[in-house]
Amino acid sequence: MNRQMRAKLTTSLVAANVAMLGVTAWFVWAALRPPTLPPMAPTLAPSTESQAGFRYESVSTDHLATNPVFSPSRVWPGKAEATQPPPPAVVRPRLVGIATEYSQRRALLEDPVSQQRMFVSVGQAFLGWKVVAIEREKILLLPPGDSSDAAHDGITLHLHQHDHAWISAND
Repeated sequence: MNRQMRAKLTTSLVAANVAMLGVTAWFVWAALRPPTLPPMAPTLAPSTESQAGFRYESVSTDHLATNPVFSPSRVWPGKAEATQPPPPAVVRPRLVGIATEYSQRRALLEDPVSQQRMFVSVGQAFLGWKVVAIEREKILLLPPGDSSDAAHDGITLHLHQHDHAWISAND
């Protein structure tokens, strides 16, 4: 390649690089400048009566300000419903231990709120929970108000290694 051709090639490469640098600088400047909003077009207030005979009335938006849109307390004006308090929480007893005396088993249950304990047998109730079955490591309870003896409706409480006692009169 001769010298003249090399100079032309170098000049054109430098010009292309400068042009790309200019384009890049313009994009960076456009991205960093604060956005400008187009000017708002002037709006005309509607007349109180249109040509078709309709009448415009102003609407109050005070209820929107007092009741935010996405709020659980939002109610429409004039439609305030009486809210009922939630039902009281059912206290679930804690299984403390199981005692076996000859062939009869009894479970020691505890009220987690008052720390009151009581031995119960199958068929008895504690805090409204009815004892359906007592096994070596677990008991089956029916919830308060459930009169059926269906085992699938109840809950099972298990003894855990750190907080249980096994008492047997047979040993």
